[in-house]
Amino acid sequence: MRKFWFGLGLFAAACHGQLSFSDPDDGGTSGMDAGLDASALPMDCRTNGGTCPLPTLRCDTASGNCVACLADSDCKDPLPRCNPTEHRCVACTTSADCPAGRACEQHVCITACDDAGKCPGNATCHAQSHLCKDCQVNADCNNAGNDRICEPNTGRCIECLDDGPCPPGRSHCEKITGRCVHCVNSSHCPSEQFICDPERLMCVRP
Repeated sequence: MRKFWFGLGLFAAACHGQLSFSDPDDGGTSGMDAGLDASALPMDCRTNGGTCPLPTLRCDTASGNCVACLADSDCKDPLPRCNPTEHRCVACTTSADCPAGRACEQHVCITACDDAGKCPGNATCHAQSHLCKDCQVNADCNNAGNDRICEPNTGRCIECLDDGPCPPGRSHCEKITGRCVHCVNSSHCPSEQFICDPERLMCVRP
């Protein structure tokens, strides 16, 4: 995976400066809480005494990189669990993290169903996975005219599977939640003076 490294000067400035928020697409200051592929944030915290340039980043001493999370306490709803392998916040890592009657599929809690196939709303019971799915093809998501896309593995109707359908100002797809956001990693920011905040998914100038 590509890694984006930042100089020592940026980290030093982050220790003393104010945080300012900027979006490379529209300059807005609004964001949305979501998870992040932490491998997109391998800033070397070893060069700055074990600290990271943002309070939403954690220094992984094993790799020396700044990551989105090290423990569940670093995450919050709607993504309250830290995936210990990828150091990113997700809805679940096992089915035990989900409410009763739900199973963890690709880090998402999905309603489970038995052979009777009873599912809430318009969802249908998938025979192989025994999970209630809202969709199997894109057409299943468009009955409300919202142009959603079907994520077939989880059966969710989401905004995006990749950057293609995302609009200006939210032009990148955050694949954990299937939402269009301002940035997913720091390469989406206008320069190395900006960092993608893993909580707000916005470009931040330390």
